[in-house]
Amino acid sequence: MDHIIPLGFSTQVQYNQEYTFSTRSIEGELISQATVYLKDNLLNTVTNLSETDYTFTANEGHQTDRFVIVFETEILGTNEVNLQSISLYPNPAQNILNISSPLAAITSVEVFDLRGRKVGATIINYQNSYQLDVTGLKSAVYFIKINTEKGTITKRVLKE
Repeated sequence: MDHIIPLGFSTQVQYNQEYTFSTRSIEGELISQATVYLKDNLLNTVTNLSETDYTFTANEGHQTDRFVIVFETEILGTNEVNLQSISLYPNPAQNILNISSPLAAITSVEVFDLRGRKVGATIINYQNSYQLDVTGLKSAVYFIKINTEKGTITKRVLKE
């Protein structure tokens, strides 16, 4: 089972400063058995903190939804866990819909309207994140079918 924790970042330091996330000093039986991932929503990167530290640079500001930490306690091969970690944001979307799949590489994305008609499709070459341009879609509810190397999941999104 995954535990997903949104994590904001705030600093009052006015000049660029380097910061590091690390799991080296975390203790506990459950955490030692989990794989810990850090997703940087600003840079669209995913880092396995169980294997390496994550360092980033920031200056003064408040980024309330910059990071997401995922504690994965299931075996990586479990498709349901891999697919449930896929996120779409912002939802509702106006121009760009970000698709993030930290545990399974995305191979393609299809967009369907409420009637089940395919209104768009994109082939993606095994990426963990993708920015889907939805500016050409009318305001409505759409279903986004995300095909990955480990399976397929469909999620709902509102286009403003």
